Amino acid sequence: MEHDAAKGTSSGVVLKRVHVTGDLDDEQRERLHRIGDRCPVQRMLTGGLQVDSALETG
Repeated sequence: MEHDAAKGTSSGVVLKRVHVTGDLDDEQRERLHRIGDRCPVQRMLTGGLQVDSALETG
């Protein structure tokens, strides 16, 4: 997280990891990933914040 006190601005990156277990096919995993990208908390944070997410299986 970077913050510029003189300008009163901050920038940063959040890495969101979604760990999925169970017998899901690729389409189901991708759907869960897309749904997660629309969660209300992420929408709130992405107003000025970059969110990088990765889908993890295993």
